[in-house]
Amino acid sequence: MKRRKVAQIFQQFLIAVIVFLLICPGSLWAKREKAGAKIIVTKEDGQVVKGELLKIEENSLVLLIYETLSKPSISIDEIDYIKVSWKSKAGKGAKIGALVLGIPAFAIGIVLCSIARGLEEMSRREVIPVVAIFGGIGTGAGLLLGAGIGHAQSDYKKYQLKGELPSQIKKVLKKLKKKARFKD
Repeated sequence: MKRRKVAQIFQQFLIAVIVFLLICPGSLWAKREKAGAKIIVTKEDGQVVKGELLKIEENSLVLLIYETLSKPSISIDEIDYIKVSWKSKAGKGAKIGALVLGIPAFAIGIVLCSIARGLEEMSRREVIPVVAIFGGIGTGAGLLLGAGIGHAQSDYKKYQLKGELPSQIKKVLKKLKKKARFKD
């Protein structure tokens, strides 16, 4: 009787998985193209250009400016400095914060409940909600605090090009090429 029920549940599970795979579009499984780094280019004349770094050509940067959907090519000789946006550290900070504050909060909830159960002031049904509340508050506070601290640590990296030696400029362009959408 039990084997038959288990086999029936397993069969239903397999059917659900097959239906899910047939219904889901292939785009969910496809590898997505990574966007280039967000950069801010300040030209020698003071003009500021913000956009996504598409590629680095021989003596120029090609950007994608979202507001106008244009792809200007900016000569390296015209650039005073470049600011490159690094990935935000908010997600990593949130994960660490949730662990650092969430685990102790769960532990405190468990300890308090075990003390109360030892004093026979709490039933088993009351233990789980108390532990969940303590853990949830600790985890939520850790998420918010960690995300805030992580975001505050995110910054722009500034590269000065004007007045630099050609070898230094090549090093900067080599670093930037790794952050471009098209690396060829």
